[in-house]
Amino acid sequence: MAAFFSSLDEIIEKEDASEGVNLPSRDLTQFGIFWRRFRTHPAAFLALGVLVLFALMAIFAPQITPGVTPNTDFFLRINASFQPHAPSLDDFPNRIFGNVAYDDFDRLRRSVLTEVTFGARVSLTVSFGAGVLAAGIGIIFGTLSGYFGGWLDALFMRLTDIFLAIPFLPLVATIVILAPVQIGSVQSITLLFALVGWPSIARLVRANFLLLREQAFTEAARAQGVGSLRIAFRHLLPNVLPTIMTAFTSTIALFLVTEATLDFLTIGVTTQMTWGNAFYTSYADVVSGSWWAILFPGLAIVLTVLAVNTVGEALRDALDVRGHAL
Repeated sequence: MAAFFSSLDEIIEKEDASEGVNLPSRDLTQFGIFWRRFRTHPAAFLALGVLVLFALMAIFAPQITPGVTPNTDFFLRINASFQPHAPSLDDFPNRIFGNVAYDDFDRLRRSVLTEVTFGARVSLTVSFGAGVLAAGIGIIFGTLSGYFGGWLDALFMRLTDIFLAIPFLPLVATIVILAPVQIGSVQSITLLFALVGWPSIARLVRANFLLLREQAFTEAARAQGVGSLRIAFRHLLPNVLPTIMTAFTSTIALFLVTEATLDFLTIGVTTQMTWGNAFYTSYADVVSGSWWAILFPGLAIVLTVLAVNTVGEALRDALDVRGHAL
C-alpha cells in the first residue's frame, strides 16, 4: 500500500510538472519554501544588493574616504586640502562624486563622497532603528487589541486615533520645535520616530487579528486549553507577517524621507552629517553650477527607498502562505 501511494505521488508530480504547476518539494523546510518563493522576485535581489551596499558603505566609511577623520562616531570633519572639483577619477576615491566649495556645516571644503558615506551612517541608523522599534510597539499593541478586544481595544485604538489625526511629518516637526530641550540627536530622533510612527502598524495588525481570532483553528486551540497569549503570539501572529513586512518597509521609507526633510529644515539631526544635511549645505553649490553636490545624496535616498519597498513586497509574497498552493 505504501508503495502504491509513493507511485501515485510520483505520477501526480509528473503531471503537475507537465502542466507547468510549480509546487514546492515535500522535502523542503519552511525556510526552503520561503526561499523558493522569494527567489521568484529577481528585482528583490537587486534591491537587497543596494541595501547591503549602502550598509557596507556606512560601516566602512572611513576606509572608503581617505583623509576624513571624524572626531566622534558619526560627526564629519573634512580635510581642508579638498578643492572644488567636478566628478572625476582623479585622486580616487575622494573625487569620484566631486568636491564642493565652502560649507557652513563644518567650515571646510568637502567631498560629496564623504556626504554619501558618512551620511548613510546616521540616515540608515535612524530609519531602520526607528522602524524596528515602531514595528515592535505596533505589533504588541495591535496583537493585544485585536485578540482580546474590550476596554483594551478601545484604549489602544483611541490612542492610535490621536496620533493618526495629524500627518506624520507635521506632527514630528511640531514636537521637535516645541520640545523644551534640544532633541536633534540620532538617539532622540530615532526614539521620537518610533513613538509617533507605530499606530499605522498597530491598526493593520489589529485588523488581521479581528479576523483570525474567529477562525476554526483558533477555536480548536482554545478548546485544547492553549493559553490566550500563546495563541495570539505563537499561532496567529505568524499569519500576520506578510502584512507586517509591508507596513514595516513602508515605515522605514517614510522615516528615511522624513529624517532628510527635517535635516534640510535644520530641525532634525543638526550636529552630524546626514543625507538631509547634505541637501541643506549644498543649495548654494547647486546655484553656482555644482549639480553633483545634491545629485548623489538625492540618488542615495531614492535608491534606498525603492530598494526597501521592493524587498518588502517580495517578503510579503514569500511569507503569505495563504496565497500559495502547497
